[in-house]
Amino acid sequence: MRKDRWFVMVLLGLLMAAGLNAQVTRLSGTINGVVADDAGAVLPGVKVTAKSPALMGETSAITDEAGFCRLLNLPPGIYTVTAELPGYKTAKRTDIRVETGKTYTVRLTTQMSELTEEITVTGTPPVVDIQSSKITTVVSNELLKNLPLSRDITRMAAFIPGTVDNILGPYSGQVHGGNTGATAYEIDGVNGESATTGGMQNAPQFDSVEEIEISTGGLPAQVGATGGSFVSVITKSGGNQFHGQAQFYYTAKGLNEVLFTDDELGAFGIGKPTFAKYDWSGSGSLGGPIVKDRLWFYGTLEYAKNEYALSFLPFTIGGVSYEGYTNPSKTLKPFFKLTGQINKKMRAFIMYNRSTTTNLANTGRNIAYDATLDSDYTLQAGSAELN
Repeated sequence: MRKDRWFVMVLLGLLMAAGLNAQVTRLSGTINGVVADDAGAVLPGVKVTAKSPALMGETSAITDEAGFCRLLNLPPGIYTVTAELPGYKTAKRTDIRVETGKTYTVRLTTQMSELTEEITVTGTPPVVDIQSSKITTVVSNELLKNLPLSRDITRMAAFIPGTVDNILGPYSGQVHGGNTGATAYEIDGVNGESATTGGMQNAPQFDSVEEIEISTGGLPAQVGATGGSFVSVITKSGGNQFHGQAQFYYTAKGLNEVLFTDDELGAFGIGKPTFAKYDWSGSGSLGGPIVKDRLWFYGTLEYAKNEYALSFLPFTIGGVSYEGYTNPSKTLKPFFKLTGQINKKMRAFIMYNRSTTTNLANTGRNIAYDATLDSDYTLQAGSAELN
């Protein structure tokens, strides 16, 4: 009986370890290092080190007899990789972008030297993941800032090849002709899908997103509960330097003028298109170290307020006229994350994400104001993870 219990415990431990490894690969990238001398002979015993502002401290590995090593569990970011061996010049590769769930091979070439010298390679072609067969689009933080997304990451899916409509929204979106709502979602490795409407349950605040990976084919075996597409959102973690920003955005009614009169729209049988009478949002973020290379924090706070004229089609019933109306909305979105480095191979984080919105519900082009509902709802998510 006791042997059976030990067997079950060991089996559960192996399954948890396998699941943890699969989780890590979805949150980070890998660099395979290959080191050779200037004659092409591989070099064993070389210390290969990766450094990045996104990484706490540094990570290193020693090449084997084939001159090969692996640097695992690397958060998305820009990396510098160096190779060091006594009696040889130090080789360095800079500006290597590591993305979520991808494996890159970085080749470093050095040569013998009696002096301490360094070879820095820049301007080389980008490294490419040649091990994965999945079809992915990775949206970096820099790209998010430059896309016309109205500061809403759920609008980003419309730019992805092979998608129809918004795959991040409820009851919507198709990938390569698949079923509506057949996409799986994760936020920092934790399931982020709404159980009732599909789509992302509570999208993180725009400024908190570091990277988004959208996979539309060739998914690995560890991704389940999907009809063939998968979205992974990675949030920011702070850094060894304090940094922050604040911004304010405003759209006035004059930028959304309706050029047709009510009589002209009525002749077409349509109501006024939805447009903003006003739309503004203010947000701020702050991140940095609590203990350098050991404990980082990052937080954002956004308050948004708007009022939209809806595409309601006016009508009269029983002598009572129902005219167009607006939908005022207020949203407050705080986000906070703590990231800690327990040891060289183990990292942990705690994340909290919340969104509180007040607006009108049950609106539509054929729904009068009397039939709408006052809505006040809060979505919140928290997670803690060890990887």
